[in-house]
Amino acid sequence: PMVSELQNLVGTTPDGAWGPGTQKRIDATRERLGLQGAGFDRTLYTALRSRASSGDNALLFQVGTGGASAATARQDRLPVTGVEASEKLAQADVASILPFLDIIRKVAKEEGVPPALLAAIISRETRGGKRLDSRGWGLDDSHGFGLMQVDDRWQEELSGGRIDKSDASPGRGEAHVRQATQELTSYRDRYVKDWSRSRYQESSPAEQLRVALSVYNGGPSKAQKSNSDAGTTGQDYSNDTWARARYFAETLFKDG
Repeated sequence: PMVSELQNLVGTTPDGAWGPGTQKRIDATRERLGLQGAGFDRTLYTALRSRASSGDNALLFQVGTGGASAATARQDRLPVTGVEASEKLAQADVASILPFLDIIRKVAKEEGVPPALLAAIISRETRGGKRLDSRGWGLDDSHGFGLMQVDDRWQEELSGGRIDKSDASPGRGEAHVRQATQELTSYRDRYVKDWSRSRYQESSPAEQLRVALSVYNGGPSKAQKSNSDAGTTGQDYSNDTWARARYFAETLFKDG
Protein backbone atom coordinates (compact mmCIF):
# COMPACT_ATOMS: atom_id res chain seq x y z
CA PRO A 1 0.00 0.00 0.00
CA MET A 2 2.80 2.45 0.75
CA VAL A 3 4.36 1.86 -2.66
CA SER A 4 0.97 2.37 -4.33
CA GLU A 5 0.56 5.65 -2.48
CA LEU A 6 3.99 6.78 -3.65
CA GLN A 7 3.19 5.76 -7.23
CA ASN A 8 0.01 7.83 -7.14
CA LEU A 9 1.96 10.81 -5.84
CA VAL A 10 4.68 10.64 -8.51
CA GLY A 11 2.15 9.90 -11.24
CA THR A 12 2.63 6.34 -12.40
CA THR A 13 0.30 3.31 -12.34
CA PRO A 14 -0.28 2.34 -8.68
CA ASP A 15 0.40 -1.40 -8.94
CA GLY A 16 2.29 -1.65 -5.63
CA ALA A 17 5.44 -3.01 -7.29
CA TRP A 18 8.65 -1.01 -6.94
CA GLY A 19 10.48 -1.40 -10.25
CA PRO A 20 12.58 0.68 -12.64
CA GLY A 21 9.53 2.58 -13.89
CA THR A 22 8.70 3.81 -10.39
CA GLN A 23 12.32 4.71 -9.72
CA LYS A 24 12.46 6.66 -12.99
CA ARG A 25 9.35 8.63 -12.04
CA ILE A 26 10.82 9.39 -8.61
CA ASP A 27 14.02 10.74 -10.15
CA ALA A 28 12.13 12.81 -12.75
CA THR A 29 9.77 14.23 -10.13
CA ARG A 30 12.64 15.08 -7.82
CA GLU A 31 14.37 16.99 -10.59
CA ARG A 32 11.18 18.83 -11.58
CA LEU A 33 10.58 19.89 -7.98
CA GLY A 34 14.14 21.15 -7.72
CA LEU A 35 15.05 18.89 -4.82
CA GLN A 36 18.66 17.99 -4.19
CA GLY A 37 19.72 14.45 -3.39
CA ALA A 38 18.50 11.25 -4.96
CA GLY A 39 15.84 8.59 -4.55
CA PHE A 40 12.93 8.60 -2.15
CA ASP A 41 13.28 10.31 1.20
CA ARG A 42 11.27 12.35 3.69
CA THR A 43 11.94 15.62 1.82
CA LEU A 44 10.42 14.25 -1.38
CA TYR A 45 7.49 12.66 0.42
CA THR A 46 6.67 15.92 2.20
CA ALA A 47 6.78 17.84 -1.08
CA LEU A 48 4.57 15.28 -2.82
CA ARG A 49 1.96 15.28 -0.06
CA SER A 50 1.95 19.08 -0.04
CA ARG A 51 1.18 19.45 -3.74
CA ALA A 52 -1.51 16.76 -3.51
CA SER A 53 -3.29 18.63 -0.72
CA SER A 54 -3.17 22.29 -1.76
CA GLY A 55 -3.50 24.43 -4.86
CA ASP A 56 -5.92 24.49 -7.76
CA ASN A 57 -4.42 21.36 -9.31
CA ALA A 58 -4.09 19.26 -6.16
CA LEU A 59 -6.56 16.60 -7.37
CA LEU A 60 -4.26 15.72 -10.25
CA PHE A 61 -1.53 14.61 -7.86
CA GLN A 62 -3.74 12.28 -5.85
CA VAL A 63 -4.14 9.61 -8.54
CA GLY A 64 -1.46 8.02 -10.72
CA THR A 65 -1.84 7.15 -14.39
CA GLY A 66 -0.53 4.85 -17.08
CA GLY A 67 -0.08 7.62 -19.64
CA ALA A 68 -0.23 7.33 -23.42
CA SER A 69 -0.68 4.16 -25.43
CA ALA A 70 1.52 3.29 -28.40
CA ALA A 71 -1.28 4.43 -30.73
CA THR A 72 -1.36 7.89 -29.15
CA ALA A 73 2.43 8.16 -28.98
CA ARG A 74 2.61 7.53 -32.72
CA GLN A 75 0.97 10.92 -33.34
CA ASP A 76 4.40 12.48 -32.76
CA ARG A 77 6.38 9.38 -33.78
CA LEU A 78 7.57 8.93 -30.23
CA PRO A 79 9.68 5.86 -29.43
CA VAL A 80 8.29 5.72 -25.87
CA THR A 81 4.85 5.18 -24.34
CA GLY A 82 3.29 5.81 -20.94
CA VAL A 83 3.72 8.94 -18.85
CA GLU A 84 6.93 9.89 -20.63
CA ALA A 85 5.11 9.97 -23.98
CA SER A 86 2.23 11.98 -22.52
CA GLU A 87 4.66 14.57 -21.19
CA LYS A 88 6.39 14.88 -24.56
CA LEU A 89 3.03 15.31 -26.29
CA ALA A 90 2.03 17.98 -23.78
CA GLN A 91 5.35 19.76 -24.11
CA ALA A 92 4.85 20.00 -27.87
CA ASP A 93 1.55 21.85 -27.30
CA VAL A 94 2.67 24.39 -24.70
CA ALA A 95 3.11 27.30 -27.11
CA SER A 96 -0.32 26.70 -28.65
CA ILE A 97 -2.06 26.60 -25.27
CA LEU A 98 -0.45 29.75 -23.85
CA PRO A 99 -2.94 32.15 -25.55
CA PHE A 100 -5.83 30.43 -23.76
CA LEU A 101 -4.43 30.41 -20.21
CA ASP A 102 -6.54 33.31 -18.92
CA ILE A 103 -9.74 31.69 -20.21
CA ILE A 104 -8.73 28.31 -18.79
CA ARG A 105 -7.96 29.76 -15.37
CA LYS A 106 -11.23 31.69 -15.20
CA VAL A 107 -13.49 28.84 -16.28
CA ALA A 108 -11.69 26.26 -14.15
CA LYS A 109 -12.03 28.40 -11.04
CA GLU A 110 -15.71 29.11 -11.60
CA GLU A 111 -16.55 25.48 -12.49
CA GLY A 112 -14.40 23.94 -9.76
CA VAL A 113 -11.99 21.82 -11.79
CA PRO A 114 -8.18 21.81 -12.04
CA PRO A 115 -7.11 24.33 -14.70
CA ALA A 116 -4.30 22.05 -15.88
CA LEU A 117 -6.90 19.41 -16.72
CA LEU A 118 -8.66 21.75 -19.15
CA ALA A 119 -5.32 22.52 -20.78
CA ALA A 120 -4.71 18.78 -21.08
CA ILE A 121 -8.07 18.17 -22.77
CA ILE A 122 -7.28 20.94 -25.24
CA SER A 123 -3.91 19.31 -25.88
CA ARG A 124 -5.39 15.85 -26.29
CA GLU A 125 -8.37 16.88 -28.44
CA THR A 126 -6.94 19.52 -30.79
CA ARG A 127 -3.24 19.86 -29.93
CA GLY A 128 -3.87 23.33 -28.54
CA GLY A 129 -6.17 24.35 -31.37
CA LYS A 130 -3.78 23.34 -34.15
CA ARG A 131 -6.27 20.72 -35.35
CA LEU A 132 -9.19 23.13 -35.84
CA ASP A 133 -10.39 24.76 -39.04
CA SER A 134 -11.29 28.44 -39.28
CA ARG A 135 -14.91 27.73 -38.29
CA GLY A 136 -13.91 25.92 -35.11
CA TRP A 137 -14.55 22.36 -36.28
CA GLY A 138 -12.03 19.58 -35.81
CA LEU A 139 -9.80 18.56 -38.68
CA ASP A 140 -9.74 14.99 -37.34
CA ASP A 141 -13.43 14.72 -36.41
CA SER A 142 -16.15 16.47 -38.37
CA HIS A 143 -18.53 16.13 -35.41
CA GLY A 144 -16.19 17.80 -32.90
CA PHE A 145 -16.39 21.54 -32.26
CA GLY A 146 -13.90 23.79 -30.53
CA LEU A 147 -10.69 23.44 -28.54
CA MET A 148 -12.19 20.76 -26.29
CA GLN A 149 -14.27 19.14 -29.04
CA VAL A 150 -17.91 19.23 -27.96
CA ASP A 151 -19.59 16.55 -30.08
CA ASP A 152 -22.60 17.68 -32.11
CA ARG A 153 -24.20 14.21 -31.92
CA TRP A 154 -24.59 13.61 -28.20
CA GLN A 155 -22.40 15.75 -25.95
CA GLU A 156 -24.54 18.79 -26.72
CA GLU A 157 -27.63 17.08 -25.31
CA LEU A 158 -26.62 18.05 -21.78
CA SER A 159 -26.52 21.74 -22.69
CA GLY A 160 -29.89 22.32 -24.24
CA GLY A 161 -29.31 20.59 -27.56
CA ARG A 162 -26.95 23.16 -28.98
CA ILE A 163 -23.29 23.86 -29.64
CA ASP A 164 -22.30 27.27 -28.29
CA LYS A 165 -20.72 29.26 -31.13
CA SER A 166 -21.04 32.70 -29.55
CA ASP A 167 -17.31 33.37 -29.25
CA ALA A 168 -15.81 35.97 -31.57
CA SER A 169 -13.37 33.29 -32.63
CA PRO A 170 -15.62 30.21 -32.87
CA GLY A 171 -14.67 27.37 -30.58
CA ARG A 172 -11.67 29.18 -29.17
CA GLY A 173 -13.20 31.40 -26.50
CA GLU A 174 -14.65 31.36 -23.01
CA ALA A 175 -18.14 30.26 -24.05
CA HIS A 176 -16.84 27.09 -25.64
CA VAL A 177 -14.43 26.21 -22.82
CA ARG A 178 -17.20 26.72 -20.28
CA GLN A 179 -19.68 24.57 -22.19
CA ALA A 180 -17.18 21.74 -22.58
CA THR A 181 -16.15 21.95 -18.92
CA GLN A 182 -19.77 21.77 -17.83
CA GLU A 183 -20.19 18.70 -20.02
CA LEU A 184 -17.29 17.05 -18.18
CA THR A 185 -18.58 17.87 -14.70
CA SER A 186 -22.10 16.85 -15.70
CA TYR A 187 -20.84 13.41 -16.72
CA ARG A 188 -19.03 13.10 -13.42
CA ASP A 189 -22.10 14.08 -11.43
CA ARG A 190 -24.68 12.25 -13.56
CA TYR A 191 -22.93 8.96 -14.21
CA VAL A 192 -19.71 8.43 -12.30
CA LYS A 193 -20.80 9.40 -8.79
CA ASP A 194 -24.04 7.43 -8.89
CA TRP A 195 -22.38 4.34 -10.31
CA SER A 196 -19.51 4.39 -7.82
CA ARG A 197 -21.98 4.55 -4.93
CA SER A 198 -23.99 1.59 -6.18
CA ARG A 199 -21.01 -0.53 -7.22
CA TYR A 200 -18.56 -0.16 -4.37
CA GLN A 201 -17.43 2.23 -1.69
CA GLU A 202 -17.63 5.71 -3.12
CA SER A 203 -14.46 6.63 -4.99
CA SER A 204 -12.44 9.77 -4.34
CA PRO A 205 -13.13 13.05 -6.17
CA ALA A 206 -9.89 12.58 -8.12
CA GLU A 207 -10.88 9.07 -9.23
CA GLN A 208 -14.36 10.25 -10.19
CA LEU A 209 -12.97 13.07 -12.30
CA ARG A 210 -10.57 10.73 -14.06
CA VAL A 211 -13.34 8.30 -14.97
CA ALA A 212 -15.43 11.27 -16.15
CA LEU A 213 -12.72 11.91 -18.73
CA SER A 214 -13.39 8.47 -20.21
CA VAL A 215 -17.11 9.25 -20.31
CA TYR A 216 -16.35 12.61 -21.96
CA ASN A 217 -14.66 10.75 -24.78
CA GLY A 218 -16.50 7.44 -25.00
CA GLY A 219 -19.95 7.89 -23.48
CA PRO A 220 -21.80 6.91 -20.28
CA SER A 221 -21.03 3.18 -20.51
CA LYS A 222 -17.40 3.90 -19.68
CA ALA A 223 -18.41 4.79 -16.11
CA GLN A 224 -19.34 1.14 -15.53
CA LYS A 225 -16.11 -0.49 -16.69
CA SER A 226 -13.28 -1.51 -14.39
CA ASN A 227 -11.02 -0.18 -17.14
CA SER A 228 -12.87 2.97 -18.12
CA ASP A 229 -10.48 3.63 -21.00
CA ALA A 230 -11.42 0.44 -22.83
CA GLY A 231 -13.03 1.58 -26.07
CA THR A 232 -11.92 5.19 -25.79
CA THR A 233 -9.79 6.75 -28.52
CA GLY A 234 -6.38 5.11 -28.36
CA GLN A 235 -7.63 2.96 -25.47
CA ASP A 236 -5.99 5.51 -23.14
CA TYR A 237 -8.06 8.70 -23.06
CA SER A 238 -8.18 9.37 -19.32
CA ASN A 239 -4.72 7.93 -18.65
CA ASP A 240 -3.04 10.08 -21.27
CA THR A 241 -5.05 13.24 -20.54
CA TRP A 242 -4.41 12.92 -16.80
CA ALA A 243 -0.66 12.55 -17.38
CA ARG A 244 -0.65 15.60 -19.64
CA ALA A 245 -2.56 17.53 -16.97
CA ARG A 246 0.05 16.72 -14.33
CA TYR A 247 2.74 17.97 -16.69
CA PHE A 248 0.90 21.24 -17.31
CA ALA A 249 0.30 21.65 -13.58
CA GLU A 250 4.06 21.46 -13.02
CA THR A 251 4.87 23.85 -15.86
CA LEU A 252 2.14 26.21 -17.09
CA PHE A 253 0.34 26.35 -13.72
CA LYS A 254 3.16 25.87 -11.24
CA ASP A 255 2.10 29.06 -9.45
CA GLY A 256 -1.16 27.33 -8.53
